[in-house]
Amino acid sequence: MPSEELAAADVKPVHQVVTSETASDSEQANQEELKTHDDDEQSSPPNPGNHESRPLLGNRPRSEAGLRLDPPERIVVSSDTRYRVRWLGISWSGRIEEPLCARANFQPHPRRGLYTDLHKWTRGQGQGSSAQEEGNDQQDGLNLKWLLSSERKMDCYMETQRRYAHNHIVIGIMDKWTGVPRERLIEGIAHQHLFQAIRLASRQLRPWWKRVLSLKSIQGFAVYQCHPVHAYHEAVDLDRQTELLLTELFHDYTRRNTLSELRWLPWIQQRFNHGDREPGKPCYALQLILRWSIAKIAVYGVTPIILSLAVGFWFQYAQEGDRIAIVQTAWTISSFIIGGASVLIAVIAAITQLGGI
Repeated sequence: MPSEELAAADVKPVHQVVTSETASDSEQANQEELKTHDDDEQSSPPNPGNHESRPLLGNRPRSEAGLRLDPPERIVVSSDTRYRVRWLGISWSGRIEEPLCARANFQPHPRRGLYTDLHKWTRGQGQGSSAQEEGNDQQDGLNLKWLLSSERKMDCYMETQRRYAHNHIVIGIMDKWTGVPRERLIEGIAHQHLFQAIRLASRQLRPWWKRVLSLKSIQGFAVYQCHPVHAYHEAVDLDRQTELLLTELFHDYTRRNTLSELRWLPWIQQRFNHGDREPGKPCYALQLILRWSIAKIAVYGVTPIILSLAVGFWFQYAQEGDRIAIVQTAWTISSFIIGGASVLIAVIAAITQLGGI
């Protein structure tokens, strides 16, 4: 009965057929669910509570939505410029009324003239130069004379002084290890004294012995948030525009541009203090950034070398006797000076790095 055996072999129980179909359907459903889950993970941002999906701090991309501070207004001072050109007995004169930018390269000062022999230019104030300079100018083949009048409008000065008479600024240096800043509060800054106040605060935060024992110096500005009521400080991420503004502020600070202080003092009062006169409210503080100073490293490195050479040559030619012994002694002393200075510089570098000064 082979046909009956074949038919019996081909027939499967009903529950086995149903089970196999159900298993295939469940596997297909599981695959679709996994695919949907993968798509959701790709489209949705990573969960901040999941440590596996959180990037490392060093590899974390910089946020573009940092603190954004609007730039300060450009202060323009009106100036009356009179000029006179003489050449081959022919003279031209004229008058120009134009605004001078507060960051112009040449800023005229009252009752002061600047004479440049290279260009044969005489820049003076008011009625021009003296009679002796007039005679010297007539001997020149080409005479260009720019007379910048000393009558300049003082409205911007008086307005700035009146509106921002009650002001303050918080200046601090962030501690490298604790993250807590050492800061100073300066109130009542007069116009054209902002940079002087910043220098005073920096000297208070870094006394003379710290400046001597440190190979770092102030190399830039940053911003952090100060909460006086709750007595804590918060780091602030800056966007590109604010970083450029702080770079320009530091540039004016290092160049001692006093005219630009008319821009930065109102800007700090409005953007850092939100126009509030009370220093006890939350505000932004100006952070002093310390970096390695190339000038200090050069001075600390070159000075011992020059000193050792000077002592060596002096001892070599000042002593009398056996020349070979004198030369050996002189340059032995010079070597000791360089060796001791090298150890001292290494100690100062270690203090600078480990002490955070």
